[in-house]
Amino acid sequence: MDEAGVSVPGADLRTLTPCLSVDTPLTAPHPEVFGLSTLRDPQAAVLTPLLQTAPTGVLGLGSM
Repeated sequence: MDEAGVSVPGADLRTLTPCLSVDTPLTAPHPEVFGLSTLRDPQAAVLTPLLQTAPTGVLGLGSM
């Protein structure tokens, strides 16, 4: 009788990017307003994380 076995251990899962991006409400200095920064609407975004994993598995074949 032939048999097959599969072993799949757990793999580590890591995130590689931040999940939140925030932009300040100040702009770069403008020469027309004496080098002062001006205000703008604050912006925030939720980014999807980049996931990295390395799944492994062992396949065994044999006969009884």
